[in-house]
Amino acid sequence: MTPIDLDFLEAILEESDSNSVKTGRKYPIPPQLGPFRFYDSEFRCASRGCGSPTRYKLQGIPYCSVHCMWKMNEMLLELGVEK
Repeated sequence: MTPIDLDFLEAILEESDSNSVKTGRKYPIPPQLGPFRFYDSEFRCASRGCGSPTRYKLQGIPYCSVHCMWKMNEMLLELGVEK
């Protein structure tokens, strides 16, 4: 290994250690991009009459997996994606 590789690895390990102190994890939290997010805590589906437990949020609103997929399909149709 070259010294650059060692410096890079040390930086990654330091970042991982600082994240594990904050979250109790031994690995860094992967970035979540877009309107769909996964959470460690549990919520109740906001779809009327459902209330199923979920760890998902779409545009900041908790939905179970079925209702989340329906909402995402609606979003795709609004963008003109049909297949």
